[in-house]
Amino acid sequence: MKKIILSAAALMCGAVMLGQTPPAPSTVPNSSGDPTANKAQTDQSGDDHIVKVRQIGKKNSAKATQTDEENQALLEQYGYKNRAETRQDGEDNEAHTYQLSGFNKARIDQGQQDGSSEDNKALIKQGDTEHELDGYGSFNKAYINQDGDDNQAKTEQLNDNNEAWTDQDGDNNKAQIKQTSYFASSFFFLDDEGQYAKVVQNGDDNKSKVYQNGKGVRNNAYTTQTGDHNVAVQDQWNSDFNNDGDDQNTARIKQGQDNGSFDANYASAYQKQRGAGNDALIRQRGGDSGSENMAIQKQKGRDNDANITQTINNSGSQDNYAYQKQYGDDNDADLTQDGKGNKGFQRQFGDDNDADLTQTGDGNKAHQKQWGDDNVVNSLQNGDDNNLYTYQIGDDNWANTVQLQDDNSALVVQYHGQSADVFQDGDGNSAHIFQASPYSFTAFAPETCYFPSMEAIDCPDFDLPELDLPEVCQDCD
Repeated sequence: MKKIILSAAALMCGAVMLGQTPPAPSTVPNSSGDPTANKAQTDQSGDDHIVKVRQIGKKNSAKATQTDEENQALLEQYGYKNRAETRQDGEDNEAHTYQLSGFNKARIDQGQQDGSSEDNKALIKQGDTEHELDGYGSFNKAYINQDGDDNQAKTEQLNDNNEAWTDQDGDNNKAQIKQTSYFASSFFFLDDEGQYAKVVQNGDDNKSKVYQNGKGVRNNAYTTQTGDHNVAVQDQWNSDFNNDGDDQNTARIKQGQDNGSFDANYASAYQKQRGAGNDALIRQRGGDSGSENMAIQKQKGRDNDANITQTINNSGSQDNYAYQKQYGDDNDADLTQDGKGNKGFQRQFGDDNDADLTQTGDGNKAHQKQWGDDNVVNSLQNGDDNNLYTYQIGDDNWANTVQLQDDNSALVVQYHGQSADVFQDGDGNSAHIFQASPYSFTAFAPETCYFPSMEAIDCPDFDLPELDLPEVCQDCD
């Protein structure tokens, strides 16, 4: 399978420059004249090989190369400014790299045989629990590249300002990145940069999960998947409650391509953000074989923004379902769907909310619901079995819906400073508007058209057990 790397620029959309430097290691030579060097390089050809390298100090470099099958490589480095690289060219190989402390770089390449390898496992762990408070477990970079099917890649980074990249080409692959920072970096020249994670998967039946939890206020997660039956999950938690809103978490999931090939059938995406100036985007393309796109976004507080786009210029069967949920502060939501069995749902609970929904064609439904503060809702539906349900409770609400073609129905319920606009075009349409003051909650308020339920995305964590490598010289004293 030919590898496709999509343009990162198209995904970044104004992200901070953190994370613009991909792959690294290599540097081993030295062949000593000292300058404080530990340098280790091994090259093994054949099956069932084991290599274990342990280095203590700073500016160490280790590289392990293994060809063929069922090889194991373990690189451990204690100290900072170290580099570790593992390359395995066969199948059923396993590579683990552990780097304790900060300013380290690790790289694992597995497969590299034009998609003919499979069942490889890669694990990179970076960070330092002992120095978590002083920031010396930060500034690590990890890169995993796997070529082939049924591979697993997992990266775990502790402390702040770390970067993780995973690139998988093939089918049935799994990628997981977990970045955790419970304390902000203590380096005086930084403003708590946060974490950066990027996953690119090209192929079918792949799963990706990115989890970011920490004090840093600029966490960034980017996932790109091309192919069918893929699942992407992003979960961000920002505990910096003093954030002024200038910095924000960014979450981006993109499934399919923009070239009109519609190669993202049955694409599922899930995003969840909690805290500080959040931002989220999901884009999915449909296909011409019964595709079942699904997108879910949830945000909890502060300067939230969310955006879902499913299928542009539909070119086949789609069973789209998108769902957004926002809790508080300066929320904004956007949802666009194009073609076949669409549903909708947007829900906002409070503060300066704004919601927008656009649906075009085939069995569309919409459910927009807002609770409190300066809400505005905007809807457009065009064609085939559309339903709309808009419910606003409290404060300066305003709603505007446009429905075109025949047999559409709209229900708008508003309490407080209401204003409603409904425009319908065609035959057999119906509109029902109910408006009341904030103190007039009565049993007369109609609330039919209730759509929700359907939340289900399954992308469980997976574990890669520690490598249990035998001692090289078990009988030596």
